[in-house]
Amino acid sequence: MRATDSDSNANELTFSLDPNASMVTGPIQTDKGTVEILDVTTGEFIYTPNTLGPRGLDTFQFRVDDPESFALGVETVIINPAIMPLGDSITLGTFAGEIPPLETRVGYRRKLFDGLTNNGFMVDFVGGESNGEAAIPPVGDPQHEGHGGFTALQIAQNVRFWLMLNPADIVLLHAGTNTINSDNFDAVTRAGHVEQILDEIDQWELDTSTPVSVYVAKIIDRSNP
Repeated sequence: MRATDSDSNANELTFSLDPNASMVTGPIQTDKGTVEILDVTTGEFIYTPNTLGPRGLDTFQFRVDDPESFALGVETVIINPAIMPLGDSITLGTFAGEIPPLETRVGYRRKLFDGLTNNGFMVDFVGGESNGEAAIPPVGDPQHEGHGGFTALQIAQNVRFWLMLNPADIVLLHAGTNTINSDNFDAVTRAGHVEQILDEIDQWELDTSTPVSVYVAKIIDRSNP
């Protein structure tokens, strides 16, 4: 939870889970779990999903006090988010010819999945492709939508269908390398193809009433498998 003092007089703020009282730390029950404030001065909290394994969004109301007034806010929590790694061969796992074999290609996905799970985050990688299960060590969750050789335009033409098959809360987009390497489009058109991917994701959000956070990566070196 975050808040700023609007009158800028440097008063200390305190957080509460009760809209009618200050410094109530909980725990309180939400729609899909419980929440408890760990530090009333920073707003640090811990959220615990219900035991039946819910996923998606949950919200809870909180209160912020200073010595002169208070305000109410709403915090949103994403539970066990479905993450779609989306892109080209960098997402799949870079390759030259048939080396390494498809089943061992991991890209950035293994390091990311391990980093998230080692820090206590429960996530679900989603997508219609599956690679890296035979790597050493293997990818903990090998699903993705990394398509070797695809341009940004090809991804834009398919992303809504992929999301329909494998809905995601978060999309990690790395696209454009194959577009840059193509002489078929000028720079403005190439950039527009990446924007078209985002527009297609926006349209899927509207069609399904499913909020999606998209993180767009800078184009990285393809030489690191």
